[in-house]
Amino acid sequence: MERRSPPILQADVTPDWIAAGRGLVTPFPRTATVPRIFSHWAQATPSAVAVIEDARRWTYGEIDRWSNTVAHRLRSRGLVHGCFVGVPGVRSAAFVATVLGILKAGGAYLPLALDEPEERQAQRRGVCAVVLDELPEYPGETEMSFTREASESAAPENAADSPAYVLYTSGSTGVPKGVIIPHCGIVRLVCATDYLTVERDDVFSFHSNLSFDASTFEMWAPLLNGASLVVTQTETVLSASAYAKHLQTYGITATLLTTSLFNQLVREAPSMFAGLRWLFFGGEAADAMSVRRVLEHGRPQHLVNAYGPTEATALALCHRIGEVVNDRVPIGRPIANTDAFVLNADLQPAEEGELHLGGPGLALGYVHEPQLTSERFIETPYGRLYKTGDLVRWRAGGTLDYLGRLDRQMKIRGFRIEPGEIEAALGRHPGVQQSTVVVRPAANGEPMLVGYFVGEVTAAELRNFIREHLPTHMVPAALVPLRALPLTPNGKLDLNALPAPLFERAAAILPQTASERRLAALWCELLGFEAIGVEDNFFEVGGTSLLLLRLHARIVGEFARDVRLVALLQHPTIRALALHLDTTFTPTAARASSDAQERAAKQRESVARRRLNPSRTS
Repeated sequence: MERRSPPILQADVTPDWIAAGRGLVTPFPRTATVPRIFSHWAQATPSAVAVIEDARRWTYGEIDRWSNTVAHRLRSRGLVHGCFVGVPGVRSAAFVATVLGILKAGGAYLPLALDEPEERQAQRRGVCAVVLDELPEYPGETEMSFTREASESAAPENAADSPAYVLYTSGSTGVPKGVIIPHCGIVRLVCATDYLTVERDDVFSFHSNLSFDASTFEMWAPLLNGASLVVTQTETVLSASAYAKHLQTYGITATLLTTSLFNQLVREAPSMFAGLRWLFFGGEAADAMSVRRVLEHGRPQHLVNAYGPTEATALALCHRIGEVVNDRVPIGRPIANTDAFVLNADLQPAEEGELHLGGPGLALGYVHEPQLTSERFIETPYGRLYKTGDLVRWRAGGTLDYLGRLDRQMKIRGFRIEPGEIEAALGRHPGVQQSTVVVRPAANGEPMLVGYFVGEVTAAELRNFIREHLPTHMVPAALVPLRALPLTPNGKLDLNALPAPLFERAAAILPQTASERRLAALWCELLGFEAIGVEDNFFEVGGTSLLLLRLHARIVGEFARDVRLVALLQHPTIRALALHLDTTFTPTAARASSDAQERAAKQRESVARRRLNPSRTS
């Protein structure tokens, strides 16, 4: 079925905005559930590879039997239809088999982030009927043969509009909200669609945080189309050289990256994506320069800018990029079986206005939040629509440009963040009277969160406090104390009057050892400094969660040591970390630095001695 033709927008023509916003209607299997489609492939191609984890290749038949065993165990524990089951958020074959088992048992899965503060974990666990403390191991063939018949004979008949999973997003009221996605949302995303074709020999990279909706695309696009996915470690995807090697080693043909990560990898190795069939990026406004570099140096077969909130099952609009015009990359047009209406305040179609999404990909609502659900999911003459809060404009030709937010919501490294939730966490400290949170560019150009507060508490004390209440990606890179928040003559917060953060810098003690020099060079590169002192604290000079992960990947690669990420948290200065590396680890390979690297480090040190000023801040 052909897409209804979008209008060519001309000044003397009244555009048909409704026609422009309706996606292609395709006969996708809208009554099928996720496990039913997966089991179809398991029966049709039982020996085909479904999941690749390190050197182990799990077939569709193995994953299917494993999930049957999980389903049988859950039902024996009393799981009833429609219950939420908490699952440790660890990317693995065991995770895939576990969530399939949950769905087969009639439940819905809720990924539990292992690195979140206890307070937030408790909020999620509180909505679960069952919480799995660990992922089940692969059972023996005897147990699987016993449970297969029991699982299939007693399997509840899930409906396509029943819950499949729950993901939590940042909440403007200070409390995260759980988004409930039905089976048909996932099926509509990856089956019989128009923005993506999946071949049986395609291999998808599975690397996104399981609490991030990109993982929905990464996991189900291959597994509901008979293709394969490769479990990819976070440290690998954050290093351009390591990820380029990973793509080649496993023959990966499709990957989805956050825009920030896409920009980072393109800066380091713009040609690394040349062998891909599909390269998707999204989550933030696209950077035209990065897109041009890929098109010029490493063009994949299909380069796609993707847009979609969690409430619309990961993706709602896509734009396949052939060139960049006017330094703006559109977010595209609605994918198949998705509606995208641009409406004004009176809910009338307009050229520019708030984006409203509709179709079978919409969430069922928010967990235990009927009022919020009715506010965000509204009934209109065009059907049930989700109010995105995004300001967009139609382009000539029927694609959409993203213009910004209508509220204070932010997107940082693909994560949706409500400043109100961070401000609520800051306000829980008894010494904080007022606070606000904004996004500012860091020294290296990347966006960072900056918190401003009024009260009787130091920035260091407040940082330690909110780390106990917020996940790492929501902790501000800088906390700035103020005597009072600046206001406009109308009494509103004056954002332009907020001062740039002055990061706390220690006394300028230059690197002395080889390890200190190599670490200092990495810090300067990632943080955008000309020089750094060995007693500077990574998190007090602008270090963010993404930069920490990048630093960890670089250290593992350049020092050839199997250092854990937690070691960087425990040793946040160059001096402490260098001592830890030199005294704790034995190199697992030849030393990463050659004589040329050592000479280069000494040259950088010489430049630093000329430039470093003890009183300087950044």
